[in-house]
Amino acid sequence: MEPYEQYSFGSLLPLSQLVDSRPCPRDTRTFEFVRWSRVVSFSCALGATLPRAFLVDEQVRSHLELKYRPDGVESDSINYHQWSQWQLLDSFLPTGGFAHSYGLEAAIQSCFVVGLEDLRFYTRSVLDNTGSLLLPFVHAATKSPNFEAWLKLDRLLEATLTNEISRKASSSQGSALMRIAASIFLEIPSLKKIRESALISGNCQFHHATVFGLVCGLLGFGSEFSQRAYMYMATRDILSAATRLNLIGPIGAAILQHQMGGDAEKLVKKWMNRHVEDACQTTPLLDIIQGSHGYLCSRLFSS
Repeated sequence: MEPYEQYSFGSLLPLSQLVDSRPCPRDTRTFEFVRWSRVVSFSCALGATLPRAFLVDEQVRSHLELKYRPDGVESDSINYHQWSQWQLLDSFLPTGGFAHSYGLEAAIQSCFVVGLEDLRFYTRSVLDNTGSLLLPFVHAATKSPNFEAWLKLDRLLEATLTNEISRKASSSQGSALMRIAASIFLEIPSLKKIRESALISGNCQFHHATVFGLVCGLLGFGSEFSQRAYMYMATRDILSAATRLNLIGPIGAAILQHQMGGDAEKLVKKWMNRHVEDACQTTPLLDIIQGSHGYLCSRLFSS
């Protein structure tokens, strides 16, 4: 490995004195950026000429849009897919999921949820509702990962969601996921093309269930994985919201998540692989509670 350069920068730093413009061999070179006394380290495999300048934030990312893939790992290998799966489910992925409580905040303020057993029942009800209403869309989008089919599913889900709060939350998370996925998974250029086509059409809401299914389908993940993963994320986000609402502690939330694994698996198998025509709500009261979130006098979450 070649030695790395360490330097400080504000908004723009020329690299003419640090890096020449000759093509670099395909090797891993580590750069350390220092800004506001904060070190951000990253490694990238470089197979092209290094740029003369690096800009902060979005422009730094745009310069790194080289055809990157870890050395020695083929795109169709099982291990490479597993790394992508873990990243897609990681709470570190900035999709805005933790800004939403699935109506839990409104349920607490309405005294529908006041303790641990209430939280357990509420979480199970949300998972049941998620499975019956959204898993059919995740399944269909994963099976047909193309622009035309996805746009049709997105419009159908827009008409299916019955309250404004959940509809806006779904669109917000889906838009963020599509933008992030198109920026991260550069080996799938169709993601960026689909996003650009949807933005140009101006008639797309980017609902989270359809976007998640589309991303999983284009990455080569099976429908079984996408549906189970979607239910896992719902469980994770609800219990994370319960922790921040001081309804349960972090360790208690982790224990409850583990204990609910069996219930979640049963619900996944119950609602898996259904057609979008069979999408329905099993607990309409949850929809009413979430719809009242916008009327709370004080709130921590967006939904």
